[in-house]
Amino acid sequence: MLRNALDNLLIRLKTFFTSRLFVVAILGIIMFSTLIMRLFKLQIIEGNSYQEEYIETSTKTVSMDYTRGSIYDRNGVPLAYNQLSYTVTIVDDGSYNPYKRNLMIVRLINILNAHGEKFNPALSIAYEDGQYVFTVNSERALRRFLIDVGVMSTDEKAKEEQKHEVGWYTAEYVVDKLCDRYGYGYTIEGGVKKQTYELSPEDRLKLVDVRYALSLNSGQKYISATVASDVSEGTVADVLEHEYDLSGVSIETESVRMYEDAEYFAHIIGYIGEVSAEEMEKLDKTYALGDLVGKAGIEYSYESVLKGEKGSKTIVVDNQGIIRSVKSEEAPSPGNDVYLTLDRNLQIAVYNLLEQHLAGILESKIVNYDYVVKKNTVSSAIMIPVKDVYYQLIGNNVLNMSAFSSEDATPNEKAIYKKFTKRSEKMLDKVCSILLDENSKVNDAYSENVATTLNYVFNILRSENIIKSDSLDTSSALYKQWANDQISLRYFLLNALTQGWIDVTRLDLGNRYADTQQTMEALVSTVRSLLENDVTFGKMVYEFMIDDETLSGAELCMALFDQGVIKYKKSDYNMLKNAGSQTAYNFIKEKISNLEIKPS
Repeated sequence: MLRNALDNLLIRLKTFFTSRLFVVAILGIIMFSTLIMRLFKLQIIEGNSYQEEYIETSTKTVSMDYTRGSIYDRNGVPLAYNQLSYTVTIVDDGSYNPYKRNLMIVRLINILNAHGEKFNPALSIAYEDGQYVFTVNSERALRRFLIDVGVMSTDEKAKEEQKHEVGWYTAEYVVDKLCDRYGYGYTIEGGVKKQTYELSPEDRLKLVDVRYALSLNSGQKYISATVASDVSEGTVADVLEHEYDLSGVSIETESVRMYEDAEYFAHIIGYIGEVSAEEMEKLDKTYALGDLVGKAGIEYSYESVLKGEKGSKTIVVDNQGIIRSVKSEEAPSPGNDVYLTLDRNLQIAVYNLLEQHLAGILESKIVNYDYVVKKNTVSSAIMIPVKDVYYQLIGNNVLNMSAFSSEDATPNEKAIYKKFTKRSEKMLDKVCSILLDENSKVNDAYSENVATTLNYVFNILRSENIIKSDSLDTSSALYKQWANDQISLRYFLLNALTQGWIDVTRLDLGNRYADTQQTMEALVSTVRSLLENDVTFGKMVYEFMIDDETLSGAELCMALFDQGVIKYKKSDYNMLKNAGSQTAYNFIKEKISNLEIKPS
């Protein structure tokens, strides 16, 4: 039986090997084996080379900044030099998806917060007094920022939420929009959002700020974004210790220009700043926008000596902008040092003597009454009303106006701010009512303070380009009548509207048609908004208050103690609390004479 089974098996095998099916099977095995070998070669042996060929690459040249030369006195004492500082930068190296990148940035934020480091803001937003606020100084700048950040648009096809007027947008709205854009706090699993982390308002802003800074380089990912500058060595060590969890984060070194004894040498040494477009036309081709160049003094005169030569790095980047390799690198050359004939100690001694002399002259000229300079007044006989001295404490930023309204302001500072708020509102109401009054008069018909403010309204509208400089016809009869105070500001603005001199797109008119009166009302509303946030107008109000003694010299002298401008002395502070004008007058003269408040 077993023999019969073997015979049957042999017959079947013989039939199979002599059939066409056997030939087909052999061919299939050969072809399948060839395919397997080919795939092995393509994916395993030559996989990396094919991957590199697949990724489109290009060569980029990145410049490397040089170290600027130092400036010394005749004895080799440094007056201007470079100090090495550490900067935390970040680049999108493709290591993370958006959600994991957020988590990495949160880790970086925690490290920087632990060391008390300040972030370099890319957004014009700050978190102050428990709320988000814009940090731009004008409506024009705010409009530009809102458009740049993508929450506002002038495109007719944009979403309705992007077509509001500037005043509609709040800083918190912008932050919330950016949080949604960058996926703050959540991941998506199975098509459903899943909350995974929560940050404080300050850290939320820092997160979207870093993401926004990275987005600015989205087309050139090999260019890093600065997160924090001039960080401590402890921060450097902490970041490097966690570098495996912070892919794309680097510590870079840069030179910060330092000036010794700047009070005595600023007018000689000068300073440096970013090169402007106008300067670019005069300088050689080695400069690029963003480079530092001497602006005044020795820094300017010896620019060609102090500047060095840039280095360069040639890198290979892929189609995502991610660095694949460094092809070549040429180190930058530092600038040359400059030695002056000045003697530092002698210069300081002469400065102090001159300052004492000027303080003596100034103190002798201050009087405690109003003084009017007449045509026949000899210049050497001109006296300085003490009210002018009090105002310059505000006008020259000896006192910080914003400190009056801060949460930790002293009772005296709060009292000053309360008076300022009341007077400011009163002045704004007066100016707006004049602009809306059909019977408004020429500026000189009002008080000096009101006339000054009305003239400033014209200037601020022009500086903000609401009165369009390119359209304003200064040779027209209308403009000349305004310039010669023959017509009211209201009359001028109404006619400027019909002449097309005013940019009505800057006014909050909504989506409705507006007649001339409604447009004028919107313009007045814009004027009020501009003045409310304008530092110069604030200083004008303080000047009005000092002039009519709504704000006393004693209160401002006490503020010098409050803000640490002069060393606190309890007896002097208490004396000023209930002091009359003569006491405050004697006090300010004494502080100038003692150089506690310097003539400069």
